Amino acid sequence: MKLGFVTLAIGVVVLLIWLVVSGDAVQPRCGGERMSPGEWCSSRKSGPSSFEEKQESAAAL
Repeated sequence: MKLGFVTLAIGVVVLLIWLVVSGDAVQPRCGGERMSPGEWCSSRKSGPSSFEEKQESAAAL
């Protein structure tokens, strides 16, 4: 019984992560906020990237 609950909990977590990632492919985020077409996002780690670049990157995951 315990193993079934753990498996179910893992499945729910994976589903939630997948929903967030798939949503970013439609409308990516910059600093936690949704971006619009034509906007640019600047990050210390990856440098500047456009809405379209972030959308393509999220879709590739």
